[in-house]
Amino acid sequence: MDENTLDYLPPSTELANQYLLKMKKDKWISYVDEIIINHHKLTAYKNTSFPLVEVFRKADSIDLSKGLIHFGLNKEFIKKVNTSFPNSGFHNFLFHFSLKWILKNPLNPAPIFKW
Repeated sequence: MDENTLDYLPPSTELANQYLLKMKKDKWISYVDEIIINHHKLTAYKNTSFPLVEVFRKADSIDLSKGLIHFGLNKEFIKKVNTSFPNSGFHNFLFHFSLKWILKNPLNPAPIFKW
C-alpha cells in the first residue's frame, strides 16, 4: 500500500479481505468493505443491510473533528474517550499530510471522501 497517498481505501479493503479469508470470516467481506469504503462518507449511509456502516461513519466523523461533530453524543463522554485513547499525534500528522496532498493535487483534493 502506498503510504504517500490519501487514496488508501481500495488497498485497505484488499488487505482486510485477505485477513478475513485467512481467518475464515469470508462472510464478513462485503460488510467490512462497506465500512472501509464509506467511513469518510460526508452524508448518511442509508443501506439498511449494513447498519454498522453508519455507526462507523459517525464515529470516524467524531474522531476526525475531535468532537466538534458529535451527532448528539455527550461532549463529556467524547472528551473521556479521547483522554482514554490518545491519538499520539495522528490528527497533527493528518492535517499536515492532507495540506501537502491538497497543494500537490488541487483537482483531486480528497479522494477518500464520498457524498
